Amino acid sequence: MRSLYVCLSAVLLSVSVRGHTDSANGWSITIADGVRAEEGGSAVLPCSFTHPDTNLTLTGSILWYKGKSRALIFKCTDPGPDHSQGELCENVIMRDGGNRFRFVGNLSNKDASIMMEGLSREDAGSYRCRVELNIGKCQPRYRTRLKVEDVQGDLSVVSGTEGDSVTLPCIFETRSYPPLTTVTWMRKEPYQHIVTFTAQSQGTWTTGRGGNRYELIGNPGEGNASIRINQLRLRDNHTYLCLVEYRSRVNLLYLIQKETRLQVHADSANGWSMTIADEVRAEEGGTAVLPCSFTHPDTNLTLTGSILWYKEETRALIFKWTVPGPDHSQGELCENVIQWDGGNRFRFVGNLSNKDASIMMEGLSQEDGGSYRCRVELNIDKFGSGKGTRLKVEGEEQRSDVSLP
Repeated sequence: MRSLYVCLSAVLLSVSVRGHTDSANGWSITIADGVRAEEGGSAVLPCSFTHPDTNLTLTGSILWYKGKSRALIFKCTDPGPDHSQGELCENVIMRDGGNRFRFVGNLSNKDASIMMEGLSREDAGSYRCRVELNIGKCQPRYRTRLKVEDVQGDLSVVSGTEGDSVTLPCIFETRSYPPLTTVTWMRKEPYQHIVTFTAQSQGTWTTGRGGNRYELIGNPGEGNASIRINQLRLRDNHTYLCLVEYRSRVNLLYLIQKETRLQVHADSANGWSMTIADEVRAEEGGTAVLPCSFTHPDTNLTLTGSILWYKEETRALIFKWTVPGPDHSQGELCENVIQWDGGNRFRFVGNLSNKDASIMMEGLSQEDGGSYRCRVELNIDKFGSGKGTRLKVEGEEQRSDVSLP
């Protein structure tokens, strides 16, 4: 039985795993029988597969259907190394009535899983994955049953300061059977396992991945799988998922999951701090605001100086303006500044008096996707964001609903 790591939003998940093997061509697909998630939260529908051509580079399509009517809710086509057929599956997002379907698998690892976010009652039902690759086509005989339940409690939010430590809580109701085997902590976006703890004899636990920054400080056997993150970094700003796995040798898997939002503030040793967005999503041709606010110790001082924004991948300066102060001796107020770059417009929408250095980007194109960093160079000091804001520009094919022909 292959291990499945399933990310849900503050959920209780009950799963038994089935692998359907077509002996005629050597394929097998493993899915979860049941997934339980909370309304408004997220759910990963897992799907992994094996095939006989182990050394072949895979290209082709991943498809997910809902219900017996086989409504197509997600499809992406991986173009292969030359990208000749389109965008990588990892970059594809589809929307349907406010819900987002996002690929979180990895075709190279034979993982065709997707994440559903913004769940509603209407999302409850059965789902089936299908892979149509250059080596063949396959789908499981069984479906994954998704049950959407009432929200139980609010999302836990934890704050910490760069360089310090912080505890992420994970308190759950224990089970007597099957045995508790694994605790995994995951980052929701980008979707990534960050640390795994495995149960040993006599109630001890070993760290399977993650390194020294993550410590298991709770006792999972008593319903506490909390961890401590040491030496916080600004890029630790994320939503984290705690998954507690009960597994037996007779094809039974039971998962409990909790979600925590971590907010890391800049080191305020010099009185400065800066707050940005982890990610901004916008539509092609539309607009996006990149927020940036800051604090500083000289609260009564009139601020002058420059606002700068960089695109992180190219280190290109995309916006700069100098705040002239009350006498306007150095130029125009930032509020009146518009800059052009290849058809895109960058406009200051913040307010320096309110310590707001935000800008707006208009006429967005796919090329605008990437990471952007904010910096202020004022008469009192200079300060920049320790991480960038990830801008994702969604094309028409990513926003449209999909259906079977």
